[in-house]
Amino acid sequence: MASRKAIQCLAAAVAVSAARGAPAQLLSRTTIAPVGGANALSTPAARHMVRMDSGAYLLALQRDTMGAPSQGGLSLYRSDDDAQSWTFYASIDASASDRHTADLLPVGADLAMVDSFDAPSIVPDAAPNVIWRSGAHMAVGGTGDVPCSGDLLLGALAACQETTVRMVAASMGIALQSLEVEVEADWDPRGTLAMGDYPIGLKAIRCTTRVTVPQDVNGERAERLLRSAEKYCVVLNTLRHGVPVESSFSLQLK
Repeated sequence: MASRKAIQCLAAAVAVSAARGAPAQLLSRTTIAPVGGANALSTPAARHMVRMDSGAYLLALQRDTMGAPSQGGLSLYRSDDDAQSWTFYASIDASASDRHTADLLPVGADLAMVDSFDAPSIVPDAAPNVIWRSGAHMAVGGTGDVPCSGDLLLGALAACQETTVRMVAASMGIALQSLEVEVEADWDPRGTLAMGDYPIGLKAIRCTTRVTVPQDVNGERAERLLRSAEKYCVVLNTLRHGVPVESSFSLQLK
């Protein structure tokens, strides 16, 4: 966790190159703003800062929700004294739960910017307009602002169980009054961190489904609803019984 601590305490020393291939020129060791748990890819780099024709420097900086709420997320900071001091200038994306970088390019008196997302994004083929964002768990150095892959796995189980209950209830003509699914798991992060002979992966999963039906639904029908929902839940049965998983990795050298 030392690297994460270093990022949290980052004091941004800004440097720019006068030309491609030229050595960097240190402008200032001034602390611009605390970045919180921002990952290394979102901390300042040459592409994140430009010098405008007016002489002002503009810097795009990703911050967690620290200080003024309006200054969280991805924002522009401005210096009018050759980077000796910096002030908040404008918000680009106020959501601190997103992880962004920004490539800046001055175009006359205007500023062109290409915004990119640092963390993995998953686009399911069945719904190409939907994007799932995921990152590392806080126990292994993540920031905790997006679900980890284990959260997505447990979420898939909860979603499948909830959908199955509703489908079975509809086929039986039972009107549900309430439905709640809670999923939790046991996990030891020391395994994936190679800290010893610990299991890699989840050790146990518990799924609790609570259903409320009208009083006129007799006990036998209610029990059949629950049995069928458990029997026909795809993700639940996949996790219980397991399936062969083929995984391939390729390496390219450029």
